[in-house]
Amino acid sequence: MRALRAIGSLLLVMGLLFVETAASSALEVAGSGGTRPKIAFTRTGSDEGVYTVSPDGSHLKRLTKGLDPTYFGGRYNPDWHPDGQKLVFAASRRGLPDRLYRINADGSALTRLTYPSKAGDSNPDYSPSGNRIALQHDSFENANLRRADADGSNRIRLTHRTSFEPEWAPDGTTILFAGRTGSEGWGPSQIFTIDPDGSNKERLTSGRGGQSSDYRCCNYDPVFSPDSSRIAYVSQQCQDPDGVDLPVITGQECPGDANIWVMDRDGSNKRQLTEAPGADFDPAWSPSGTSIAFVSQRDGNPEVYVMDATGDNEQRLTATRGPESDPEWSPGGVRIAYLSGRRGQKDIYVMHADGSNERRVTFSDDADEYEPVWRPADR
Repeated sequence: MRALRAIGSLLLVMGLLFVETAASSALEVAGSGGTRPKIAFTRTGSDEGVYTVSPDGSHLKRLTKGLDPTYFGGRYNPDWHPDGQKLVFAASRRGLPDRLYRINADGSALTRLTYPSKAGDSNPDYSPSGNRIALQHDSFENANLRRADADGSNRIRLTHRTSFEPEWAPDGTTILFAGRTGSEGWGPSQIFTIDPDGSNKERLTSGRGGQSSDYRCCNYDPVFSPDSSRIAYVSQQCQDPDGVDLPVITGQECPGDANIWVMDRDGSNKRQLTEAPGADFDPAWSPSGTSIAFVSQRDGNPEVYVMDATGDNEQRLTATRGPESDPEWSPGGVRIAYLSGRRGQKDIYVMHADGSNERRVTFSDDADEYEPVWRPADR
């Protein structure tokens, strides 16, 4: 009887898992507004521009022509509007400063949104409502953050010291970013939040994992959990386990290993998740908030891993001769897109979240792909 009950329980669990997976897969097939899923990305080199492609490699579409990648960074930084019908991106044209543009997902209605006269604009991020954009304003001296309405109007300055790569909290109440702490806009990177009106700037980290105040410790790559309650980030150490300062390496800002940490959104309850030698970076939350994908060099080559959000159950998903980077979860959490340099050029690949069914998505032999971003699902 106990055996029959155990078998019945197992079948029930398997059935629930099947229903959950089927529901997630259906969500991804439906996509936003009933459309099929797409991945936007940057291509540099031959035929450079902003593109979209289906996760099976079909329906490749070039959205932009005649626009150069940004002067500061050499990318286009595409970001989907929450409705999934348009994108914002950064580009340069005829040597003019980097500007933000909006374009429909079919390549129509290209619209310039910002008009910087000297410095440039990059790294746009739509607010969850789609009504505002946080952006990075670049110059030769430093970079700072601005916020504007979705049409580029009502622009305000958020930060004055060097700040970069803003990200809205999923609940829309604050903006997360990394910034320099030195008086001249230099110094190691630390993590901050700021309200959309520029008030309540809060520094969340200082030193290794936020545990010390050593000037040579770096914290960067912050990303909010889907429920806005936690932040995953990279912390690069500056001391050995005995508390002795590691020697500074010429050309390297922070000398020690880099690991994935998490903290509450107010900077409390910091916890180290990875401890492997080398560098762990590019953390990405699953849509459920229960897993984190990341890249690790622990075995010599950068590969994609996944772990529970608690740091348990680390699993290596890729094993190739080329470097992998930029893991991005699909809206339903079923698949992960990422970059691979196994052929020399960088291509986009897609695999299931357990590492199975890997598929190459882009096939250019004389260009590199960057910044894969899935079209958002229905909200």
